[in-house]
This record gives sequence, C-alpha cells and structure tokens, in this order.
Amino acid sequence: YERQRRRRRRRRRRRRRRRRRRRRRRRRRRRRRRRRMKTDYKFRRKQERNQEISQ
Repeated sequence: YERQRRRRRRRRRRRRRRRRRRRRRRRRRRRRRRRRMKTDYKFRRKQERNQEISQ
C-alpha cells in the first residue's frame, strides 16, 4: 500500500511541473514576437524620415 501511494504522488507532481513550464514558454514566445514587431515599426519610421530628408 505504501509503495502505491508514493508512486501516485510522484506522478501528480511531475504532471503539475510540466503544465507550469508549458505556460511559461508560451508567454515568453508571445513577448518576443511583440518586441520584433516594435523594432520593425521603429526601423520603418527611420527609413521614412531618411527618404523625406533625401528628397
């Protein structure tokens, strides 16, 4: 009886840890995508300003 209880507890703990890690990874990916879009927008603004100056 004791061995069965220990095995069940270990399995539950592992499942909980995996779920938490997956959630954190998803959040990080979303933040990285937002940063890339922001940098692209800034770069486009610089290009537009340079074109106006050159004209």
